[in-house]
Amino acid sequence: MTKKILTLKQVADYLKVHHVTIYRLVRRKELPAFKIWHRWRFDLELIDQWRVEQEQKIKTALGDQLWVRDGRDGPAILNDTTSNDSCTTSIPVEDLV
Repeated sequence: MTKKILTLKQVADYLKVHHVTIYRLVRRKELPAFKIWHRWRFDLELIDQWRVEQEQKIKTALGDQLWVRDGRDGPAILNDTTSNDSCTTSIPVEDLV
């Protein structure tokens, strides 16, 4: 089986982040990468595994809460009825579908 190898720009596009974010993750050794002729390359299979691990970490940290960016002050908790914060939007997850 042939491995799919991506460039830095391709990984940034794939993960929908800026290429500088990819550089930072690689520099901190948080994203699996290797160099070929002084250029970063990424194994798609390892990137997918990393992405799944990140999603699991977020789910574990948040429990039943769902976070989204509300466009004002950053992230807002959805499906959390315990918050009295005026910047937090409480919407049952079922209503998002």
